[in-house]
Amino acid sequence: MIGKRDAAVLLVVAALPALLLAPTLAGSQVYFINDLTHATHPWRTLTAELLQKGQAPLWNPYSSFGLPLAGNLQTALFDPASVLFHFFPFVQALSPYLLLMYWLAAFWAYLWLRRLGASPAAAGGGAIVFAAGGTMVSHIQFPNLVASLAWGPALFLFTGRLALVALAAGLGLLAGYPPILAGLAGVWLVLAQALEGRSRLGRSLLGLAAGLALAGVVLVPGMELAARSHRMETMSAKERVSSGMKYAEFLSIVHPELLRLSLPAPKADDQAFHVKWRYEDHSATFTFLGQGDPIGDPAGPRYLPHLSGYFGVMGTLAACIGLALLMRRRPATGLLVTACVAATLFICLGKNSPASFWLWTHAPYLKQLRHPPRMHFLLLAPVPLLIGAGLTALSRRKRAAAAILLGAMAVELTATGWRFQPTIAADYFAEKGPLVKDLQEHLGASRYFMLPKGEIWPLVERESDDPRWARLRDAAYRSYKQKLFGLANLPFHLASATGVYEPLVPAESEIVAKMIEKNHETTRLAAMLAWTGCRFVLSKDELPPYVVGHEAALLPGRLLDRGLQLWRIYETPDGKSRARWLPEKEAQRLRERDVGGIGEVRGTEWSYKRLREDRFDVEGEAPEGGAVFVAEPFFPGWKAYSRGKTQPFERALGAFLQVRVPKGFSRLIFVYRPVSFVIGVAVTLATLFALILFSLRLHRRSSLA
Repeated sequence: MIGKRDAAVLLVVAALPALLLAPTLAGSQVYFINDLTHATHPWRTLTAELLQKGQAPLWNPYSSFGLPLAGNLQTALFDPASVLFHFFPFVQALSPYLLLMYWLAAFWAYLWLRRLGASPAAAGGGAIVFAAGGTMVSHIQFPNLVASLAWGPALFLFTGRLALVALAAGLGLLAGYPPILAGLAGVWLVLAQALEGRSRLGRSLLGLAAGLALAGVVLVPGMELAARSHRMETMSAKERVSSGMKYAEFLSIVHPELLRLSLPAPKADDQAFHVKWRYEDHSATFTFLGQGDPIGDPAGPRYLPHLSGYFGVMGTLAACIGLALLMRRRPATGLLVTACVAATLFICLGKNSPASFWLWTHAPYLKQLRHPPRMHFLLLAPVPLLIGAGLTALSRRKRAAAAILLGAMAVELTATGWRFQPTIAADYFAEKGPLVKDLQEHLGASRYFMLPKGEIWPLVERESDDPRWARLRDAAYRSYKQKLFGLANLPFHLASATGVYEPLVPAESEIVAKMIEKNHETTRLAAMLAWTGCRFVLSKDELPPYVVGHEAALLPGRLLDRGLQLWRIYETPDGKSRARWLPEKEAQRLRERDVGGIGEVRGTEWSYKRLREDRFDVEGEAPEGGAVFVAEPFFPGWKAYSRGKTQPFERALGAFLQVRVPKGFSRLIFVYRPVSFVIGVAVTLATLFALILFSLRLHRRSSLA
């Protein structure tokens, strides 16, 4: 039972996240940095729009030639808290959603520590560090990651209670970032052997298995997509483990400013750093001296991502007191907790330690992940536990000292987390920009191909007294979003052949995209774009003159230069339709070859109409028996119908569809109805029903006893 003291502490704990999110809760400002712009906003907006239209969000036709939407776990489509995004615009839903997740994390962490015997103030300290520490605050750009973390302490709280563990695990998986929950659960299963007992641990394992089944509605389609995606397999170990924390950077786990103090004093540097700005009718040049902040994020957040997993000096002090207590009273438990902390730090070393690098290339769990420094989230299991133990011991001897330490923790975390992430005016996500307007006018039913794979956010962390600098920073952020990098095209219904931020992409589609990119400076580019339904290509740099022509004298196989619109835009004259009829001999060539070996475009264009995201039709007149090639992915779940009858189709050019048609007029309707989604829904419903029956039976048995 929660008493008055608990309620008072919980109110204080709840106030801290609300204070940190205050700059955006009013709705005039919004968080936007990194993945919020590139992925989260596009995914959330598209799924909400489809649900509002009464359409199941099964297929995403706007990214990577098209791919399953239900199989993308990071959309958090079935997370109950995502209802905020389904009923309200993204700008209005984001901060309330984050606040709800912070409150959940704090509430579960508080109850967990109370169950383990911590005093109200001590449990409050652990809850504050969990919900308002660096890991949660610095990951605002990943709302689904924050949500998965929020359900971690619920797993700890319900250890040994099968149904509740299953519910917490299932909701944590539906939140959209399974590796996070899996990592926290793994650390806790190690600690639980010393804290909970093996019988409770066994029931927790069954609960975790039931939680996996409860999330079947996303895991089953996700596994189907993962089985056909080779993104992690094709990514080399050097790419996955391209970063790592240095030993000195472990100071940032306490507080990043301690790391700053440990760095050598910057040398006097009179070298000028110039920023030239041309925006609409404005032109300005800003000059800065010296290098930028060595621990600051150039994109705008206060600290670099891998230096943002801080617990605070006061929190670390409380954790050290708790560790000393454990080592004296329960040395085995103390050693186990110390080993968990040391193992986490070892994992974070990544490329900076041969042994850590080896672990990343051989451990099954780590082989599916990347960015070693961000694994500091695993400390959210042992550190709050130590803080709870330390503050409890201190409050029994000197209650005033414990209260002062708790207050100091709250003040420190508030000061560090206040305006940690940059914000921008709320119209940011709605503003189209010139590129979107141009593509909406001319793209039609075709796609575009973006050659740049990545771009660095503008270096806007510098400060200047020039009032124009603030305008530059705002314009730079807006321009970057309007360039449609990542998945920013989704809300505008602009179909792209690339999808840099998609976590899983069908292997065949990715091979085609890489083939086009590899040939972007050859005369084969125009034909490859046309075959894949791409009308435009966006490039950061000019394409070679032998690839580009002019409208007045456009030679076969050349692209038309359409000028500069944030990117350099080139058009292929033959890429206006995704469907074309071919005689049988040509159709056979498409079955046997890939995009790189097919040569110039042949056949006759047919009408292609996208009726909705998971349905399109193709129609035209065939002068003789042949086949219709459609530049849509060959993926399980698609059905083709003609005159009410199912039509078989085959793979063409390695990744796309082809249907045989007779002489005369034909109309083909394609519908996406994945069996994996039906199976996933059935597994989720069956598991939910079984858990309800189990809970009712358990309740009845306890009542009779």
